Amino acid sequence: YIINSDDKCVHLHGARDANGAPLTLWDRVDAPNVHWRIRPTDEPEYYNVLSVATSRAIHNHGATRENDAPCTTWEVITADNLKIRFDESGSHHPGYYYLVFKDSGKCVHNHGDLLTNGNPITQWDKLDQKNVMWRLERVGGEKQPVVAEPKPDVVVAHVQYKGEIKRVQS
Repeated sequence: YIINSDDKCVHLHGARDANGAPLTLWDRVDAPNVHWRIRPTDEPEYYNVLSVATSRAIHNHGATRENDAPCTTWEVITADNLKIRFDESGSHHPGYYYLVFKDSGKCVHNHGDLLTNGNPITQWDKLDQKNVMWRLERVGGEKQPVVAEPKPDVVVAHVQYKGEIKRVQS
């Protein structure tokens, strides 16, 4: 899961299997559209974050550098707007990471820090704010230590923002 500090997840809205399908915030549920895989790209510090439901990657829609651009999913290609780096958030937020797009340098962001199911996931500047910080947790809720380098197609549980990023094998 990709989870925030409020225990909400990055969610492929409606489990849509199409390029441009929106990402939203949602309760942690055991469903493929809130489960993600981390796969290395052709660049050592960047990864594709793939939906288990569709095998499409989290994507900076439109390859823009603007704050508030929507995050969607897209078929995996070598474009920089599908490549994400995991930057540690710092000592005052241990275990949380910024998910930074290579093309824009912006982070995966819970828009407005609202906690309503269906709230949009967008990109935003890298700030010391909880709505741009996430943790990765193994599906099934097990609290496992961070794995230094994920192997191809590693299944990750919910991505919570502002928590421990758990890059663990399925």
